[in-house]
Amino acid sequence: MDAQTRMLCRLRVSLVGLVCLLGGISDSALASAPDRTITQFQHTSWSAREGAPAPIIALAQTNDDYLWLGTLRGLFRFDGVRFEQYQTRPGESLPSSQISTLMALPDGGLWIGFARGGASLLMNDHLTNYGEREGLPPGRLAAFAQDRDSRVWAATRSGLARLEDGRWKRIGTDWNFTGKVAETLMIDRKGTLWVATEQTILFLPQGAKAFQPTGEHFGLVMQIAEAPDGKLWIADTNNNVRPLRYPDRNARVPEIHAGSQAILFDETGALWLTSVGDGIVWAANPGALPAGVTPQTNPALTKFTIIFF
Repeated sequence: MDAQTRMLCRLRVSLVGLVCLLGGISDSALASAPDRTITQFQHTSWSAREGAPAPIIALAQTNDDYLWLGTLRGLFRFDGVRFEQYQTRPGESLPSSQISTLMALPDGGLWIGFARGGASLLMNDHLTNYGEREGLPPGRLAAFAQDRDSRVWAATRSGLARLEDGRWKRIGTDWNFTGKVAETLMIDRKGTLWVATEQTILFLPQGAKAFQPTGEHFGLVMQIAEAPDGKLWIADTNNNVRPLRYPDRNARVPEIHAGSQAILFDETGALWLTSVGDGIVWAANPGALPAGVTPQTNPALTKFTIIFF
């Protein structure tokens, strides 16, 4: 396992802790979240002693309440008590055991992306596999997204694609998509698709056929998340988590210096993020933070670390 993969595994393990922590937060706790510290939230953790697989790379929860875990040694699911490795039907198999991303669908389906390329759709316990023969660009599948028209998009190391009538269509210059790589993607509450490429972020408004530039330049953007106020935040390899400056590119914005590959907002607007070395970091009011803060230098950032033995 190379250094990059080891770092990814450590960050994804932190994300498991984040999901477990958030799972224990009640509505009343969320309502009073700004007045609490991260250590006051209820949390539950699982380790190898309880059967948790490792390393965990991706998580998704389907509408039957199963928590699915993508690992480097297969697909697992968790019912709240037990972990079990998913067994495919006779005659069906996953194209790889090295899973890179998962996405649950509203109709109960589960999309599975693989570190060495390819994707699978698990629906009603039936598996459909997709690869280059079905039009999917080769290389690591980084993320999925489903738009308001129920179209599924895929970000890969070879570019962006959309599933149309059972085949994947590569999205290129005919859509004004200029990236060679699609690192991650997300769809905001307005239906706009945002895609991080190798050096910038492009966006496609709902119903449009041409991507538009943001004009911002980044390192490797690992995730884009939308705050309750509609602002988009990014986590990139420049070791910062901050809002997207578009359309005001000269705006001064809050910035958290923390190596993070996973960020999310709760209902109160608090920001949760994984980090390297500081566990899970929580900011009750991230928009009020100054630029350049770290969990060590700003008391508004509190951290929670789970140590497994």
